[in-house]
Amino acid sequence: MTRPIQRQHYTTGHITWELSQNPRHDYYTFALIAGEAPEQRSRKPLFTATLNKQDAKNMATDLRRLANHFNELYDA
Repeated sequence: MTRPIQRQHYTTGHITWELSQNPRHDYYTFALIAGEAPEQRSRKPLFTATLNKQDAKNMATDLRRLANHFNELYDA
């Protein structure tokens, strides 16, 4: 029996990030989806990509930098 692909959703502003991992593979997939779409059939990604563990770590660092920049804009 194979495990289903696990999907997680995170919303930032008007963008939803969909992260998924196929248990049979050693990489992650992410999609950026505009707006809010309650039904999966109506969600169309703007962008999709695959990441290995090192790429995911690098992206996390980049997103922290971006978050810090937004904080600086807010505090200005």
